[in-house]
Amino acid sequence: VVALVCVFLVCAYIHWKNLQYTDYEVKQQYEWSRSQEAHSINLANTLFTYSKDGMSCTDAKGKVIWNQTYEMQDPMVRTCSNVVAGDYNGRNIYVSDTAGNLGTIDTTMPIRDFCVASNGVVAAVLDDSTVTAIYLYSVAGEQLAYFKTTMSKSGYPVAIAISDDGKQIAVSYLKAENGKVTSSVGFYNFSSVGQNYTDNLVGGYGYADAVVPLISFM
Repeated sequence: VVALVCVFLVCAYIHWKNLQYTDYEVKQQYEWSRSQEAHSINLANTLFTYSKDGMSCTDAKGKVIWNQTYEMQDPMVRTCSNVVAGDYNGRNIYVSDTAGNLGTIDTTMPIRDFCVASNGVVAAVLDDSTVTAIYLYSVAGEQLAYFKTTMSKSGYPVAIAISDDGKQIAVSYLKAENGKVTSSVGFYNFSSVGQNYTDNLVGGYGYADAVVPLISFM
């Protein structure tokens, strides 16, 4: 009996995997409109829409869950789980989830890149006059930590990633030296482990004649 049940389950699984759908039926339909310059992404099974003038979150039935207005020159969005944050070249980062706004981060320098963890912690690359600073902010806008880099020492940060818990950061640096391009990826730990290291830098790798434009925590 056990053998027959197992054979039946295996056959049912194979049949399910090999199903080919050739048609569909629309059960419900909702009208949804947006401006031409707006962009939309899937945020935890909701429709997150953003533009230069504001952002909103809509459920699957077209009902607006929340919306927020602002002014951005070039909005840029980063997501993690159901948390979203966005801005570029400005000085404000709006952190939200599917329920509404979680907080606003005000920076004193232009934002070049950033990433967000599932708990709302944001790592931001800020452009200073002589150095590039990387700041770690809480969802309430509190400065948790920071470190500074220079072109002569590390290179320019071209990509940044943050772990799900917001305690580890990876940064990809690009450096031109003697007519050659080199890249390096540094790993920073802002938990109790990283406090034993200079600038919380716990490790890194170098890559000759290569560019690392994207990094991510799996």
